[in-house]
Amino acid sequence: MSDQPSGKKWEYVEKTEQQEQQLKEEMEQASSAQAKNPDVDIEFDDEAAEYAGLSQVELIEELMKAKREAANNWDALLRAKAETQNIVNSAEKEKQNIRNFAIKSFVQSLVSVIDNFERSLDLTSNKENSGVNVDSLVEGIELTRKDFLATLEKFGVEVLNPLHEKFDPQYHEAMSMLPSDEFEPNTVLQVLQKGYLLNQRLVRPSMVIVSKKAE
Repeated sequence: MSDQPSGKKWEYVEKTEQQEQQLKEEMEQASSAQAKNPDVDIEFDDEAAEYAGLSQVELIEELMKAKREAANNWDALLRAKAETQNIVNSAEKEKQNIRNFAIKSFVQSLVSVIDNFERSLDLTSNKENSGVNVDSLVEGIELTRKDFLATLEKFGVEVLNPLHEKFDPQYHEAMSMLPSDEFEPNTVLQVLQKGYLLNQRLVRPSMVIVSKKAE
C-alpha cells in the first residue's frame, strides 16, 4: 500500500497551510493599520476567522493583546539590560576603589620604613654625629629591616630563605652544586639571593647552592 496521502487529504493539508498563511498576512496588515490609525475599521476574511475559531472582534482583541504583551516584554528587556549594566559598572567601580585603597594602605605602611631609613642616614651623614656608635647604628638598621619585612608580610609577601631545606625546583634556582658529607644530596647549602612569594605565587625564586654526594 502506498504511503502517499489521498488526494482529498492532501488538498486539505494544502488548504490548511494556505489558510494559516492568509490569516498571518491579514493579522500583520491589521496590526500595521491599527498602529497608523487606532480608529481604522479592521476586517478579516470570514473564512480565515472561522478557521481560527474566533470572531473578527476576538481576532482584533487577541492581536492588540499580543502587541501590548510584546511592548511590555520589550520594555522589560530594556530595563533588565540597563539594570545589568548598572550592576557591572558598580562592581567595576567597587573593584577599582578596593585596588586604590590597597595601594594607599601599602604606601602608608612603607612611609614609616622610609622614615627609619632616613633617620639612620642622618646619623651617618651629620658631622656632629661622626662619633656615633656603630652598634647602635646597626641595631637601628636591623629594626628597620624587620619593620620592612613585617610590612611586606602584611600585604601577602613571603620571603623564601630555604637554608638547609630540600631543594625545590619550583621555588629554588640552583646556581651550583657542592659535595657534602654533612647534608643529604639536593639540600640547600647556601642562599645567594632570597626569593619571594606574593599570595602564594612566585615572584622571584631563591638562588641557591645545592649539595651533592661526596666522592
